[in-house]
Amino acid sequence: MPGKLYSNDARLAKAFSEGQDAGVAGALITTNPHTAGTPEADAWDAGWNAGDTLDCTGYAGGAACSVADESEPTPPVLITLNKTSTSIAVAGADTITATVTQGGVAQVGKSVTATKVGSGFNVTPSAGTTNASGQASFTVTGVSANVAELHLSYGGVTAVCKVTVT
Repeated sequence: MPGKLYSNDARLAKAFSEGQDAGVAGALITTNPHTAGTPEADAWDAGWNAGDTLDCTGYAGGAACSVADESEPTPPVLITLNKTSTSIAVAGADTITATVTQGGVAQVGKSVTATKVGSGFNVTPSAGTTNASGQASFTVTGVSANVAELHLSYGGVTAVCKVTVT
């Protein structure tokens, strides 16, 4: 269907339609057969731009085309922790659980890496794999009095838990 701007002029409507067909077919815009700067060339270019954004798989002259898939971008990965701080005694322990989701969907089988920033505690394991609920658990054990952080990371995203050992 010709663009609304060209529907009242048969020459321009034809150029628009030809350009649209070329865009759908994957032709380069530089294949415009009209002299640059003419109304026909402008109409063809406008048609090509419109056709280049259509998905016309199986298009057979006059068959309906649909707008190409312009789905939403991939949602970001999120890591949430069951707690963002914990306080343990020397030789005491606590469990920190990271839940990895993307677009609200639990991410299964993902490797979450544990990194200590500071000292005063140990963490096991150093990397955990998310379960069917998208969760990986880590145990922090107090070694000496200090305040430090546990960073749990996956896919370039990091969640932080403050660890206080008394």
